[in-house]
Amino acid sequence: MVKQLDIDYLFKTKTEESNGKVIPEKYRLKTIKVTIPGVIAFAWSKDLLLEFISDQISNDFAIIGGDVITTKNSKMSYTYDSWSSDPRTLNESLNEYRKRCSGTAREYIEKYPVTDDILFIPVITSETTTGMSHI
Repeated sequence: MVKQLDIDYLFKTKTEESNGKVIPEKYRLKTIKVTIPGVIAFAWSKDLLLEFISDQISNDFAIIGGDVITTKNSKMSYTYDSWSSDPRTLNESLNEYRKRCSGTAREYIEKYPVTDDILFIPVITSETTTGMSHI
């Protein structure tokens, strides 16, 4: 049986799945639940996501990519813009990979032409096997 995707575990409590890592409440409370049908995610403003990336706690997570959405007329929809990090190399430590992913995310978000209706949906994980190639 395939396990249903549940991103809430990073936002609620420490679990075995999240390796005891939980996004701090000061960030969780400022995210916005995405209301696009079929999407289970939380959206972040540019400033909030950049603040999280700059926070030492973000070193416990890898932001492996993300999508951009718009909230025009109170309706969320995809802009079809996104970013992603290259897979983790064999010689790259988890910490090096996390820092590289954060750098990629920061660079993309800082350069993105943001207006008040733009939000980001980062793909955030605390898994220790994140980004490892299966080759």
